[in-house]
Amino acid sequence: MSDDDLHIEPEAVAASGQRLSELAGAAKVRNATYFTSQSPAAQGNPGFTSGSALVAFADVLHKHMDGFVDDLAHNSGEIIAAAQSVRKVDGETADGFNRELAALNGLAKHP
Repeated sequence: MSDDDLHIEPEAVAASGQRLSELAGAAKVRNATYFTSQSPAAQGNPGFTSGSALVAFADVLHKHMDGFVDDLAHNSGEIIAAAQSVRKVDGETADGFNRELAALNGLAKHP
């Protein structure tokens, strides 16, 4: 193996992608729980302009955090797809190699 060779275990990579997907789902649920107090706080303090600013800031922050989690979920799917692709290519390569060996073996037999 040279220094630029890449070796992966497709099952382990796919399992990592699946775990990232599960973490992203849990993060999305938990993330929603962090943005429940700003509206009641703003409503409980009428007349304070900071209340509406807090709600607006929290909404933007929540959207950005959800966007990050969505990207993580998307990337986990790409990791799983890449592992499946490697598994498929490895299988096809092994099949082709075996066919070539069988053909060469046939050439080695004397008529």
